[in-house]
Amino acid sequence: MLRVRSDNGSQFISRLVKSYLESIGIGQEHIDVATPQENGFIESFHSIIQSEFNERFEFDTFEECRQKLKEWVTFYNNERIHSAIGYRTPRECYEEYMKNSLGVLTH
Repeated sequence: MLRVRSDNGSQFISRLVKSYLESIGIGQEHIDVATPQENGFIESFHSIIQSEFNERFEFDTFEECRQKLKEWVTFYNNERIHSAIGYRTPRECYEEYMKNSLGVLTH
């Protein structure tokens, strides 16, 4: 079962979020209180988005922000190299994973 892992912030423990995730067949798990290291990947991403997006841009409208964020996420996944995955882009890493996975399945 696909699961969403999050901290215990009010936006993640609300009944509405829990109900929605259940309705689409996604489980939910929460890290222990005061243990951000249990969710290190997203904590790292939050730090990156803070420094590379939030602190660099200002917006006049929600739509302008949404569009710029969409462009930034495309850049983040397809062009920005990441030291944690061997100075490759997430797209390159994903494509290699799929190639290797499919290669295993076809033999």
